[in-house]
Formats: sequence, structure tokens, C-alpha cells
Amino acid sequence: MIDVKIFSLDYLVFELDYPEPDILKIDVEGNESRVVTGMTRMLKECRPVILCETHSLILHREVLENLKKHSYLVNDLKSGRPAVATPEIFSGRRYLIATPGH
Repeated sequence: MIDVKIFSLDYLVFELDYPEPDILKIDVEGNESRVVTGMTRMLKECRPVILCETHSLILHREVLENLKKHSYLVNDLKSGRPAVATPEIFSGRRYLIATPGH
């Protein structure tokens, strides 16, 4: 076992002065909701385009709701259609693209 330091994206950008991203890929094997929760300020101020893989229906809903709360337009990456909180078929993974709305 090894210890790993974990930082929120908001902390990296606004406290440690990492550059503001224009685009983010979130592929964190079941922790996607936690990542999006840790980037609230970034969603408000930086407004990056986000590509996100969700690993369960619950995580899919949480990520979708959080992004929409910050005025993001969220589409299913494969179909190009707007993402819905209750997809008809959930294969275990969904791929989203979220773009800043107005």
C-alpha cells in the first residue's frame, strides 16, 4: 500500500496556481462525482469543456445534476443527444461531454 495525496481541482488551480484548464477529461473509475464536487469554483469561473466517463447510474445522475446546476449543457458523447438522468439502457458506463452554457 502507498499513500497518495489527493487535492481538489479548485485547490490546484486557485491555491497552488496551476493553469486554468480549457478542457478536462475525467476518468477516475467511480470517483467522478467527487471530482466534479471538488471543482465548484472552476465550474463557475474557468468554465472548461469536460469529457467524463460515469461508471454507474447513481454517479451518472450526480455528475449530470452537478454540471447542469452550473449551467453546463451535457450531451451523451456517443449519440450527441442531451444526456438524461435516467437513460433507457445503462451499460455500466456512459460518456458525457459538457460545455459551458450561458
